[in-house]
Amino acid sequence: KGGILWETSYVLGKYIQSQDLLNKTILELGAGTGLLSIISAYKGAKVYSSDIFPVLSLTNLSISHNSSLYFKPIKVFELPVVEFVPDPDPT
Repeated sequence: KGGILWETSYVLGKYIQSQDLLNKTILELGAGTGLLSIISAYKGAKVYSSDIFPVLSLTNLSISHNSSLYFKPIKVFELPVVEFVPDPDPT
């Protein structure tokens, strides 16, 4: 689902634009298109952007196409898939 730009991304993106992120560190989990990572880097943050392997090519492409908007490189890495297995005996 990495190609979807969720409505919440627009809302959070506007909030991020209003913040002073100079010299802050941001970790984005499930970056998808990388929009929030790009906005955070534009605002001066050191950014770590992650997603699962099938989506990383989209994340990397989007971040590289927008690299003229920010000065610090965004570090992109694979987010390992973890399967949640519920405890069969919750007592």
